[in-house]
Amino acid sequence: MKAYNFLETHFKEISIIDQISSILGWDKEVIMPTGSLHARIEQSSYLIKLAHEKICNPLIREKINEALADLNLLNDWQKANLLEMKKIFDDYASVDNSLMREYSSLRQECEMVWRSARKNKSFNEVKPYFAKLLSVVRKIATAKADYFKVSPYQALVNEYDPKRKVEEIDNIFSELKNFLPQFIEKVRSTQGEKPELGGHFPIELQQQLGIEIMKDFGFDFNKGRLDTSTHPFCGGIPQDIRLTTRYDENDLFIALQGIIHETGHASYEYNLPLEYAYQPVGRNLGMAIHESQSLLTEMQIGRSDEFVEYLTPKLIKYFSVDRTKFNQKNITKYVKHVEPSFIRVDADEVTYPLHVIMRYELEKQLIRGDLEVGDLPSAWNAYFKQTIGLTPDNDALGVLQDTHWYSGIFGYFPSYTLGAVTAAQLMNSIRKAIPETNELIKGGKLKPIYDWLRINVHAKGKLFSADQMLVNSTGESLNPRYFIEYLESKYTHN
Repeated sequence: MKAYNFLETHFKEISIIDQISSILGWDKEVIMPTGSLHARIEQSSYLIKLAHEKICNPLIREKINEALADLNLLNDWQKANLLEMKKIFDDYASVDNSLMREYSSLRQECEMVWRSARKNKSFNEVKPYFAKLLSVVRKIATAKADYFKVSPYQALVNEYDPKRKVEEIDNIFSELKNFLPQFIEKVRSTQGEKPELGGHFPIELQQQLGIEIMKDFGFDFNKGRLDTSTHPFCGGIPQDIRLTTRYDENDLFIALQGIIHETGHASYEYNLPLEYAYQPVGRNLGMAIHESQSLLTEMQIGRSDEFVEYLTPKLIKYFSVDRTKFNQKNITKYVKHVEPSFIRVDADEVTYPLHVIMRYELEKQLIRGDLEVGDLPSAWNAYFKQTIGLTPDNDALGVLQDTHWYSGIFGYFPSYTLGAVTAAQLMNSIRKAIPETNELIKGGKLKPIYDWLRINVHAKGKLFSADQMLVNSTGESLNPRYFIEYLESKYTHN
């Protein structure tokens, strides 16, 4: 047990370094002056170097091997924790420290240039920075692939959705690609026009509404906050959650749905097992499960007929609106309207998977080297026309809209749609366990739903794999049938 206890202490220090990095990352996105970027790059690079040195210390490999020899002395949580420690060690050991520092520097620089490029609608502005970053990402993917004996893209997927095979993603996405185009046409042929709600929605009042709804979802403002950023996200650490959204005074649903989505992420983070808060086993199960929590909150609950019934009186309370237009029937049609669009984050949940599948297939080509940086905008536009049926007028509506690639993040995009599929499967089990789910949502009484999620998902940390967690809580592995049935029920059976 001495070796294991040593490792617990050591990995707590590493966890604290990671948490400091997370807060610095939130600060960069929300309040850091743009002129401070190079200082922040130095700070972040140093923390990465420090964590890398602590993890890759030869003594850690020795202690892990000693602890593995005494595995039978550990309880289930400790065993899972030790295996996660070994995984972290292998992840770091697979890539040279200097390459990771170069990656850290390039990704921060490229992301800041991307902000300007998107504003100016010019891919060429960020192209040389992205080319350098992609080159390093390919090197990292190759190094990890050689170490773990997998393909380079699989190595990147493993960072965000551990143990998820690319072949499984291919199968699930193939099933969705076969189902969605005809289904989208069916829904659009019968749904009617999107209601014109109108109205003016002052940002201050949107913020007040968002905070009230966050509290109804159980968000603790003693351990978290809400701010504004270019791209909504949930950052911080489990004991200090930092949410952001973006506002439009002509459309309150942009901010509101962002807030609800990120609150779902937050619910996962602050319900992780407190006893293992600084240990690998106390972390989340990866981004597909994380996205399942945000999409269950935003889509399964937040865009349901029952939630609109709860929400409508609040909207009327906060805003001066035309009640002949701003009523429950019209709001329901508004939030459930299906229509192909350019921007992924604004897409409805029916067309959204096609945005993700396109990015998934393009980034696989980028990592393999089958698609080069200079050809990316034209490849994007051609694929978008083929998949969504639209051609972007400019790069901001196309290849520049997402921060991921320009932040060096590859292998993440599949998690969004895998999260939606997972959310449908979890919600199916919630409805079986809590038959009064619809009535609870209507009344804004969401605690029983999130208690179920806390017990079955959040509080388990990494005690089980994502697949085993699903089997334990729903009775089977990930199955896209539940997502397809959910869409059919919600959009064609009313």
